[in-house]
Amino acid sequence: MRDAGATATNYPQITKEYCDCSADKIMKAMTKDQYVKSVSKPLEDQVKEVLLIFQDCVNELRHRIDSVKRQAK
Repeated sequence: MRDAGATATNYPQITKEYCDCSADKIMKAMTKDQYVKSVSKPLEDQVKEVLLIFQDCVNELRHRIDSVKRQAK
């Protein structure tokens, strides 16, 4: 969560659940060796490899944050 910046500060529970979701999806989709190989690549290449794995987690994060923002208005 430390890399989530303001999102983690403003929405700690939602961010934690996003991190849990992403980690679970990556662990199910990749072996440890595949993951280690992926994280050794440049960030842009890492994102291309893993984003599709947890895109639904990203979508849910955005949806929940947008919902909280709408309720606050």
